[in-house]
Amino acid sequence: MALAEMLKDDFLCIFAINRPDSTIRAKILDTCELVELDVNYTYAIPDKVFSGESMPFDLSVVVNKDDLVILDGYHFMHAYQEALYKSGCSQVIIDDVAGSYPYAAVIINHAPRLDNTVYNPNAKLCLGLEYALLRKPFFTPFRKTTRSGNAYISMGGSDSNGFTVTVCKGLLLTNRFQAIHVLCSDHYGSDQIKALRLLEKDGTVILHFNLDANAIVDVVAECSFAFVSASTVMIEAYARGLNCFAGYSAQNQSLLYAGFINNTLAVGLGDLRKQTPGTIAGIIEKTAVSDIKALATPLNPISAYRKLFSELAYADA
Repeated sequence: MALAEMLKDDFLCIFAINRPDSTIRAKILDTCELVELDVNYTYAIPDKVFSGESMPFDLSVVVNKDDLVILDGYHFMHAYQEALYKSGCSQVIIDDVAGSYPYAAVIINHAPRLDNTVYNPNAKLCLGLEYALLRKPFFTPFRKTTRSGNAYISMGGSDSNGFTVTVCKGLLLTNRFQAIHVLCSDHYGSDQIKALRLLEKDGTVILHFNLDANAIVDVVAECSFAFVSASTVMIEAYARGLNCFAGYSAQNQSLLYAGFINNTLAVGLGDLRKQTPGTIAGIIEKTAVSDIKALATPLNPISAYRKLFSELAYADA
């Protein structure tokens, strides 16, 4: 959807997705056209997908040879990519696990300073934060705020392990933050929501549910610290100039985590499955702001993506 926002003025953007719910359907239709697929397939979690059943090719009646097709997901394995290649279209892969993509014309991975030798040498490689995959509001000029003691927490759209509660309790133990803004979604479990509601009674914790990109940008404008999972939410916080603390919990987060931590763009919280409020507080207490290279000016990948896809379309014509 972020790419569709960047490209919709130059291309007819069509989003194909299998059995979307009403919320996702509405979000897509706000940005581009929608093709709803109906494929009976059990989706494995990312860490187990490569040992799971291959997803059946489902674009045979949708894709044309002149199309630029962007694959974003862990279930599009070799057989799927080969079938897409045989259709004659150009194939663009969004990756975060350094996978094998022999049929790709372009590979995108926005983790910083990746080793490009792991990829198909025949593909054009679009690596690093120059190609950050974020929605347009995250690239707007920074807003000055006087509330530098505030923190922002975002552990992703589901957080089935309850990391949000653990991190929130850790921040409260430090007594360093005037306000703690916590991003939640309807996919959080009822027990986690109940625990967060109890923390909210303290008056320091402020919960936000199901925010769109503009609303997230408004919230983080009130903060100077972010506590995030090593996923797109980390790049969102970094892109708004926050001092980031990041943790991981899955294999598909490892490249992004390493890229940020090894280049001091964020402070590492380590494996979130092993952390307690006390260990989180300890990391915060021993970290100086000078240890983090926060972004000074906004990222701007939009022109890079428009140029990339225009060249790809021209080469394919």
